[in-house]
Amino acid sequence: MEPNAPVRDTPAKRSYTVGDTATLNTGDTLTLHSYKAPVPPPTSYDKPKAGYEFLVLDVEVCASSDSEGLEYINPFDFVLQMPDNTRLKPEELHAERELEHIDLLPDDPVRGLIYFQTPKGEKPKAVIFSQMAISGVHMVKWAV
Repeated sequence: MEPNAPVRDTPAKRSYTVGDTATLNTGDTLTLHSYKAPVPPPTSYDKPKAGYEFLVLDVEVCASSDSEGLEYINPFDFVLQMPDNTRLKPEELHAERELEHIDLLPDDPVRGLIYFQTPKGEKPKAVIFSQMAISGVHMVKWAV
């Protein structure tokens, strides 16, 4: 992708909240079903860092029937925007129902969980989806 590629396929609506489905101009959809924090470790092997706790997102993505938008989904396309505007990446925990990197088929939704570690008691401002694809840059932001 060229560094100066225009941002395309960004939804017209700018203020999404938990439970909202964003529809990109390509017809692809992204839904943030839920946001929960704190949550217990997903497995007995996973422990949060000292001073941190786990947070989980339940997301669903569906490529449109013409498949000219999102070609794949990666949990690392989702980040948390924290109160100081830093961004946190997801944890790779291999938990049950965890969203994995996967190619998308037309009209075939995929749903899964994405885990993060956040400082105890600190609530993110937003969940941001951002993906550079052949079809352009896709971006969606949900307030939490």
